[in-house]
Amino acid sequence: MSAQTFWSRRTLYRWAPYVAGSVLAVGVVAFLVAFYGNTAPDSTPEIQRTGPAIVDEPTGKKAPVSRGVQAVAARFIKTAVARRNLDVGWKLTHPELRAGTTYKEWLRGESTVVPYPVDLGAAPPFRVDESYERRVELEVVLTPRKGSGVKSQIFFIGLKAVGQRKNKRWLVYYWAPRSTPPIPANPQ
Repeated sequence: MSAQTFWSRRTLYRWAPYVAGSVLAVGVVAFLVAFYGNTAPDSTPEIQRTGPAIVDEPTGKKAPVSRGVQAVAARFIKTAVARRNLDVGWKLTHPELRAGTTYKEWLRGESTVVPYPVDLGAAPPFRVDESYERRVELEVVLTPRKGSGVKSQIFFIGLKAVGQRKNKRWLVYYWAPRSTPPIPANPQ
C-alpha cells in the first residue's frame, strides 16, 4: 500500500471512527484520572517553622539570664556541637535532646545535635529570646574554623533547669539552626 493510497479519502473515512473513538477514550480516561484519581484527603500542607522551640507555658517567672546559663551554653557548643569531649557534652544535654541516643552512640558522634565546625577560640555572642526562672531560650551566632568552608550561622539553643535550689543545674534541651547550614561531609 502506497502513501497516496493510504491517505486517500476512502481509507480516511474507514479509519476515522476508530481514531475518533480512540481520542474520545483517551480524553475520558484523562478526565477520570484528573478528577477522581487522587483519593488522598484534602488538607492544607503543614508549614515547617524555623525558630525556637514552641513551649506552651513559661516555666516560672521572668528572670535575667545568669552567667551559669551562658557558661553551660558555651560549653555545650564547644563539646557536643564541635564534636569534641563528647562525654562532657553528654552531661550538659537534657534527655529530651538526646532522643533515645545511647551513650556509646553519643561518644561516636551519632547524636541528635546538629554539628558545626566551631571556632573554639571565639566566644559566641548570645541574644536572649526568652528567659524564665527554669527555662531560657537564646540565639547564638557561631563562627566557623578557618578553612572549614562554612559561613557563620545562627542557632537557637534552649536550656532547662533540673533539680532544686542547691542541686539546680542547667541542661540543653533544644538545639537547631536558624536555617539549614551547608556542613561538609567530614567536619573536622
